[in-house]
Amino acid sequence: MIERFSLEKLKETFADKSLMRDFYLPQTHENLRVPTEPYRSELFGFSLFYKGESNLIADLKEYEVTAPSLIMMSPSVIRQWTMKSSKISCYTFFFKESFLLEHLGNNSIFQKFLFFKQDATHVLQISEEDYTILRPAFDDLLHVNKSNTIHKREIIRYGIITLLFKIANIYNQATEELSIRKDSFVTTVEKFKSLINANFIEERSVQFYADQMHITAKHLSKVVKNKTGHSPSFWINKAIILEAKALLQNSSLSISDVAYKLQFDDPSNFSKYFKRNTNHSPKSYIKSLDS
Repeated sequence: MIERFSLEKLKETFADKSLMRDFYLPQTHENLRVPTEPYRSELFGFSLFYKGESNLIADLKEYEVTAPSLIMMSPSVIRQWTMKSSKISCYTFFFKESFLLEHLGNNSIFQKFLFFKQDATHVLQISEEDYTILRPAFDDLLHVNKSNTIHKREIIRYGIITLLFKIANIYNQATEELSIRKDSFVTTVEKFKSLINANFIEERSVQFYADQMHITAKHLSKVVKNKTGHSPSFWINKAIILEAKALLQNSSLSISDVAYKLQFDDPSNFSKYFKRNTNHSPKSYIKSLDS
């Protein structure tokens, strides 16, 4: 099992002892600290970020998060935060798929929320006007969550759905405008990173990705280096290391288990690879998690 933030671990992060098991609306949203090691979550999550600055890696996409911004991620996305401010402030709502789909009959609603796709844009800076429109809806749901309203669960479910549709309107318009301004080289890099996310465990050669994109490895290397400052191999290695760190946080897996899950032929080769790319052995990395 890949290490994932469970609902219980999220509540521990926010010092919350509430009993809800399939959604979570933290009452604390000021001066937060975020996990700094790579992880996945068991839940869908979306945030309205309104104070502070942070860097975020979501799969292989890198974002500078500044206020006001929307952040949207599905459970499949591996993420890593780097704080640029000592504290950040944001509303963040978490939910399991089963909670949102209860009574809806089918899961087609998720097709409306493009920002939950694996290769989506996960951070979107928004206007002050959009922030002013969205914030009361977050406040209202927090107020309902604190109340003893008889239909609280249903109000929160449909309130989240309404919020997600509002976010979808903002997101779809913004990403359409961004796609018009993208040049072909940026599109090439995005496609390359998307292919890495889908294939990096089995495929680690630059030639494989070039073949998938119907271009030469030389052209791919030139474009990626020009647009990102790094070689294609750097990004392939980065995906492997992010996955390795997430796996090493799972105490039920040995270092050998992690090595074989990542398809290294020998645990010693994995350890050498990990140390070469992080300056830490897997064992010392695991120890650092407790410090």
